[in-house]
Amino acid sequence: MSPSEKWAQQDLKNQWRLYNPCCRCSQKYELHKDISALKDVEVHPFIKAHWDEIAPFHRKLFERVAKPLYILIAIMLELPEDYFISRNAYDKRSEDWLRWMLHPPRPREYYDAVENYGIGGHTDQSSLTLLFEQNVAGLQMLTTEGVWKWVKPVPGGITINAGELFSHLTKGYVKATIHRVHAPVDDQLDAERLGCIYFSLMNVPSPESITS
Repeated sequence: MSPSEKWAQQDLKNQWRLYNPCCRCSQKYELHKDISALKDVEVHPFIKAHWDEIAPFHRKLFERVAKPLYILIAIMLELPEDYFISRNAYDKRSEDWLRWMLHPPRPREYYDAVENYGIGGHTDQSSLTLLFEQNVAGLQMLTTEGVWKWVKPVPGGITINAGELFSHLTKGYVKATIHRVHAPVDDQLDAERLGCIYFSLMNVPSPESITS
């Protein structure tokens, strides 16, 4: 049995909760793509006031980070270069979103009273997940040996996780990353955790094509 299978079995056996109570105190806002199919989606007035800055940034994350990765992995798998891009195209309707997150600081006693993590072990439903460097350490991934390992942030860098959709598209060749958000280390307990995450997902049929 592989480490991921053992993890899943243990998760079911213990009814492991994905989110502990402290995570419910976090704040997050998720922003859709700036495409015509989603032009009627309502946003907060603050977001609307700054949309001219947010929308180009949203698109650049796909064009300059996700898209080159899709092409590179397609080449590595000896597939047509547009194999993944055609299924995760930015200008087509999909559930891509940019998430802003704010986790308030909590004392060590708070984590000791619940679980020692903010978000339990899980995989993302996305094709690719892009995580910007955060000011508070917390991200851990499950290695092939079944050990939780801290992911060291790269200054100014982006951490990439493969999601369930990408594992599906590659028939399991690319494994979905099992990861979690651990409680902060002692010298970072008093800091707010700020996060910026982009989720790239497969295209979905439009309501019109479904009904037709």
